[in-house]
Amino acid sequence: MAANNLGELRALVKDWGNRTDISDPTLNSFINIAQDRATRVLRLPVSEAFSTITVSNNTLLLPTDYIEAKSLTIQINGRTVELQRKDLAFVSKQIANASGQPKYFARKQNKFIIGPSSTTTAADLYYYYATANLVNDTDTNWFVEQATSMLIYGSLVELSLYTKNPEEAAQWETKFRAEAAELVQMADNADWSGSSISIIPMR
Repeated sequence: MAANNLGELRALVKDWGNRTDISDPTLNSFINIAQDRATRVLRLPVSEAFSTITVSNNTLLLPTDYIEAKSLTIQINGRTVELQRKDLAFVSKQIANASGQPKYFARKQNKFIIGPSSTTTAADLYYYYATANLVNDTDTNWFVEQATSMLIYGSLVELSLYTKNPEEAAQWETKFRAEAAELVQMADNADWSGSSISIIPMR
C-alpha cells in the first residue's frame, strides 16, 4: 500500500475508513495529526537537520521546527567539541560561577543556554525536525511515500475518535504502533545505509 501525495493518501483513508461523509479538509487534519505523531515518536535519518546558530550571551535560539537535539557542537581552537546536556539549574550555575570553554547546554523554553560563560559566537546543531503539514493534494514527503500505512492507521485513529467510536480507535492505534515498531526493525536493513532508527515510547 503506497501513496504519492496527500490526495492519494486521503483517498486511501476514505476507503479504509469506509466513510464518504467526512470533508476533505477534516480528513487532511487527521492526516497531519498522524504525521505529527509519526515525526515525534520516530527518530529517522530523514528527519535529521543541521543548522549553524549564532550564540549571544551564552544563548542560542532553537529552529522553529525543532523536536529534539542529536548533538550540539562548537569550535574551540580548530577542534570540534560536543557539549553535554545537563539540567537548566546546573548550566545556569556554571554561567554564574565559572568561565572558560563551554562544556554543557540546557534547554530554556525555545532556547539553549551553554556554559561556562564564554565568548563563543556560533554552535552547530544536529537535530530532529517536525515535518511540515501537508496542505495541497500534490504535497508529498518521505512519510507519505514510505510510511503510508502508518499515516493511514494514525488518521483512522483520529477519524474513529471524531465519530465517537473509541473501540475502533483503539484497534487502529494498535496497528499504528505496530507499524512504528516495524519501521524500527528496518534499522538493520541496507535500505537505510547503516543509519539507525529509534522510537520514542508512546503513552
